[in-house]
Amino acid sequence: MEIIGVLLFLATAVGVLFLGIFFWAYRGRQFDDIESPARRMLFESDTEAEAEAYVRPKTESE
Repeated sequence: MEIIGVLLFLATAVGVLFLGIFFWAYRGRQFDDIESPARRMLFESDTEAEAEAYVRPKTESE
């Protein structure tokens, strides 16, 4: 029965560790723009300006 206590402690410690890593990445703004890298990968262009123009099209307000 002693092993259950050890396993609960280890599972809790690993969970807290991963939760801490997640919040560290979230505060580091890792998850701000999840669509642009996928579009950039699919539609490669010769210049960076062309890639930025496609990824961030101008709206009517600009």
